[in-house]
Amino acid sequence: MGLLVLASPLVLTLPWKEWVAYGALLRTMVHDLGHWAPALFMLVTALGTALGLPRLIFCTAGGWLFGFEYGFAWSHVGSLI
Repeated sequence: MGLLVLASPLVLTLPWKEWVAYGALLRTMVHDLGHWAPALFMLVTALGTALGLPRLIFCTAGGWLFGFEYGFAWSHVGSLI
């Protein structure tokens, strides 16, 4: 409970607006890649998972970039590769 109280000011001071703007830029870049975006995302997911990064990071990123259904599918195929 004490950690939650100590972490609350940190969460309130994070630059949320800048992160949302950066996220919009990333989505635009992914949209500009067209049909290559899922293949590139699966490749990055496969390499990241092979290097020991947690696959849940890629599940979250995939859902955020491609929407829940497609992001879920692309991240899981990439981690299976």
